[in-house]
Amino acid sequence: MAVLCPDTEFSRQIAKSIEDQGKKLGWETLAKIYYPRERFNGAQSVTELKQQGIDTVFHLGTGADTGALFKDAEAAGWSPAVYLLGTLVGRNITELVPAKMKNQVFLASPTIPADISAAGAAEYSALLEKNKARCNPCRSSGFRNRSRQDTGPWIGTLREGSEPRAAGDDA
Repeated sequence: MAVLCPDTEFSRQIAKSIEDQGKKLGWETLAKIYYPRERFNGAQSVTELKQQGIDTVFHLGTGADTGALFKDAEAAGWSPAVYLLGTLVGRNITELVPAKMKNQVFLASPTIPADISAAGAAEYSALLEKNKARCNPCRSSGFRNRSRQDTGPWIGTLREGSEPRAAGDDA
């Protein structure tokens, strides 16, 4: 598993939270790759991660960085599970994901159940239907055989300044 993100204080704090939560859950060692802000090199990152045998990536970059990551991963024939912050990648994420990776990309959004409106839930359902996406548990080796209780809390660590959610909380 790896965290791939711009070299900013904000990203480093999130990467540290992911690493801390992973340790609590007994995840394997987490590699961290920081890149200069505004100068993401997707091909270099893909080559490095693929050579390390990484099959799960927490990417904390922008939509443009994510697009480059997906483009270069597809060109290299590499299809890891990728976890993204929905607020950073933007609304056009479905246009960025290669068809081969459509069931391996997972978005985290800083919401709680009270934030979800009926219209928002309907839009999300329509997005899933349009892209024939499913909400599957992770299939990568880093998460394989883990229960929802084990993998769910990491999303809570992505909220700046918050504590991870209790295991099993479906916020």
